[in-house]
Amino acid sequence: MMLIFAAALTLGLSGGYAWSLLNAPPARPPAPRKAAFVPLPSSPEERPAVLDREWAERADDHPAPATDPAAAEEHR
Repeated sequence: MMLIFAAALTLGLSGGYAWSLLNAPPARPPAPRKAAFVPLPSSPEERPAVLDREWAERADDHPAPATDPAAAEEHR
């Protein structure tokens, strides 16, 4: 008698669990991520003049290539 009761209890619990899985509502998709703020680059008016001088000095480091063919021959 105890064996029948244990089998009925086991089958009843497993059947009830399976039935609840079959009738469960579908899972909700995850909520979309919230938008994040992206820092904007500073405008030219906000940039320090030191950076402007740095770039101007770097530009003068290399002379412009010669466009005159005679001048190009001199450098060879």
